[in-house]
Amino acid sequence: HKATAPRLELLGGWSWDSNDLILRQAGVQAGAAMGSVNLPLFLRYTYGSVAQRETDFRRQSLLLKMAPHFPTPRLSIDGHLGVETVGDTDTEQANGTALPIGEVAMRRYGSDDSSFGLALTRETVWTAHDTPELHRYHRVIRLAEVDPAFARTDLRLLLDKRLGNSDGLWHLRAGGDAYSDDNRRLWGYTHLQQPIVDTRGRWWALKPNLFYEGFSEQETAYFSPENHLSVGLIFQGIEHLGPIEVDLEINPQLMTTDGETGWGGHGHLKLTLDGDHLFAGGGLFGFYDHNDDYLLYRLAGQVGWRF
Repeated sequence: HKATAPRLELLGGWSWDSNDLILRQAGVQAGAAMGSVNLPLFLRYTYGSVAQRETDFRRQSLLLKMAPHFPTPRLSIDGHLGVETVGDTDTEQANGTALPIGEVAMRRYGSDDSSFGLALTRETVWTAHDTPELHRYHRVIRLAEVDPAFARTDLRLLLDKRLGNSDGLWHLRAGGDAYSDDNRRLWGYTHLQQPIVDTRGRWWALKPNLFYEGFSEQETAYFSPENHLSVGLIFQGIEHLGPIEVDLEINPQLMTTDGETGWGGHGHLKLTLDGDHLFAGGGLFGFYDHNDDYLLYRLAGQVGWRF
């Protein structure tokens, strides 16, 4: 079975933004379902760098990850625990700063596959870039003014609610972050997902969406507005072409940041291959905010083998 088969995979990613901040990372992950309860455990190591003009440093992480596990039919638990090390390129990595990182999430599922949950995360602003997920924002503007081990603790609500007897879905994420410089952030994101095409090999949907965030202190070193609000309309289309899945998403947005209003948006293109043994995937993500004339690109992917 694909979900429980032992696997080995290679991960990689690269990000660039209009502030000339570049992230590079590569890693390896191995996992299998363990024990009589098929506990899905993965061990992941990543190595990378963060650079902006004359400032740069290396980072690496080692963590043990548990994919979603169902101790009961309607309760799932997942998370990870590890350590991330950052250090200047002119020093030995062993002399860098080591930071414990981790996450735990629990979800309760209803009879209609609606779910409610909570998640607690402790990580640096770079940690999430170690996965092949495309939608990643580090928010750093001036790398030289930020602690390389700049971290946050995040407590968030997870809600996905089916809308009556339709295929519609209400998706909500909201929470609060405590940053290592004593700054605080409140945020929330929601969208209503309504499929407009759902046939064999083809799925299209519209998702009107709303995002808000606000920081207690406004810092010049990283994006930390007092109030930021965006309203958008996502179009997502997924096509299955034999063993390959093509996923296209476009989200034009109207944004207002501390009283300044403009346009922006994001989009991604992903390709995925899921064979019996070989699996691979990768894509391109882009984001633009006209208010700050800010542009972000991210490439990420993975390739692996199930045994």
